[in-house]
Amino acid sequence: MPALRSHGLSVLGISSQPLREQEDALLRNEVQHPLVLDPDLEFADALGLPTFLSGGHRYSERLTLLVLSGRVAHVFHLSTGRIATQSKS
Repeated sequence: MPALRSHGLSVLGISSQPLREQEDALLRNEVQHPLVLDPDLEFADALGLPTFLSGGHRYSERLTLLVLSGRVAHVFHLSTGRIATQSKS
């Protein structure tokens, strides 16, 4: 992430998992960027982002969003390697 910051980019994580499920992973992986919790998937649903079901719970898929001027310019889908161009704000 320092490489992104060196280019003036901000990094922000968004997770659909509750904080209690994130705390250990955040510490173990030494996450150094802010994490926004979206357990009700309001953000994911508003942008039409892909989700999946596991153990009776719905989660956000792992994605990287490139946001330019307040709009999602590109979505990088980490599990499939797909890159999509978006136009959502």
